[in-house]
Amino acid sequence: MLLTFDLDGVVMKNPFSTGVFPEVTGRIREGTGLSQKEVMGEIIGEAKSRMGQGRIVDAYDWDDIIALVGQKLGFSGSIDVAELVRKYCTPEHIYTYPEVPETLKTLRQAGYPLVVLTNGFRKYQLPVLRALGVADLFDAIYTPEMTGAAKPERDMYLAPQRRYPGPHVHVGDTVIHDLWGANQAGAISVWVYHDLPDLVASLPLSRRAGHELMEELITQGIARDLNAAAYPQLTTVDSMPDFVIKSFGELPAVLDLV
Repeated sequence: MLLTFDLDGVVMKNPFSTGVFPEVTGRIREGTGLSQKEVMGEIIGEAKSRMGQGRIVDAYDWDDIIALVGQKLGFSGSIDVAELVRKYCTPEHIYTYPEVPETLKTLRQAGYPLVVLTNGFRKYQLPVLRALGVADLFDAIYTPEMTGAAKPERDMYLAPQRRYPGPHVHVGDTVIHDLWGANQAGAISVWVYHDLPDLVASLPLSRRAGHELMEELITQGIARDLNAAAYPQLTTVDSMPDFVIKSFGELPAVLDLV
């Protein structure tokens, strides 16, 4: 059974929000006079524009996006985003979520292929995994610039399926990219919801996804996604998870039910 994992919000916290983007916007602000908020708005706007144009892989190329935005705003310097990621791979900016290392080790010992399936480019994600000491727990890493696709595109999910045939379980925290995407590709979707209401979390794993509150939670998850408009065919029904876990450590018990 193939197990694929989203990274950000599931396995780890990356340094973009607290380290990389604050330095990027600060450096462009100094060179242009705009506020950091205005600069960040331009960066997100460019990413969303690419998404809306169907340039999904390009929407995750932060080096290219920031270079383009900087040029547009009159910033004359150069910024190496991958270098900044490495700079901020420190305990103040990155961490693994609770129970992640030990659970991955347990699954690896059980013989499951463990594969990263992330929309972050390899040059941004691998340094973080290495700094956290969990890179070697994965058998492979699939990223957009490698596959020519990005979640929730079906081809992103099919890439590891071709190498590891058989049942496929995908574990992620976003409704559109991880649940809807996995469902469309025929994978079993596991939703990591750290703030799962106690009303649902108190239920057995086999019953959580069927709780009447789940539809509302999925609808809220779609509404939180900045790029929801890029997927007009998306429906709540098609985005329902097969399983829901509140902590990563519950994953082995889910696999017993698959």
